[in-house]
Amino acid sequence: KQDELIIKLKEILKENKKTLLKVESLLNEYGIKLIIEERPDKCPIDAYSFWSNGKPAIGITLRHKRIDNFAFNLLHELGHVFLHLTNDNTVDFIDYENDNQKYKNSSEEKQANEFASNHLIDAKVWALFKNEEIDLTDSIIKQFAKQQNIHPAIVLGRLGHELNLYPKIGRASCRERV
Repeated sequence: KQDELIIKLKEILKENKKTLLKVESLLNEYGIKLIIEERPDKCPIDAYSFWSNGKPAIGITLRHKRIDNFAFNLLHELGHVFLHLTNDNTVDFIDYENDNQKYKNSSEEKQANEFASNHLIDAKVWALFKNEEIDLTDSIIKQFAKQQNIHPAIVLGRLGHELNLYPKIGRASCRERV
């Protein structure tokens, strides 16, 4: 029921009200454990997926505590669950800030990144949007987010990441907290 779960998650993320509680409850309904760590000291870990007592589990830290970051990390780890853990209950995946290019460029990490990106915003729709010659105003971003049924901060976060716009858009001024 992967698609069903993701549709429901996107609705919760779009609303962004009691998000953590609702996401945890929804994942539990689908047999996936969720562990949320507020902000671990000196710990560059964003998320972790693994098997726990016969069930897939996801641990997420709120290092950045932004809805776009939380949404991407959540879908990234779900990518690991659906693409990798269901086929092998002995593996685990940890996403952390590091300079290990071999790890970052592994096929599993690339697949999980694609899973997250493309399930938040369809790849073809995204390619058309980001390649249009338009002013990326708040109203354009909100309109696109509404069409895609996602939170506008997720669109902004993806733009910032893919087009290296973080310096221009500012990290704090345009992000909504989770």
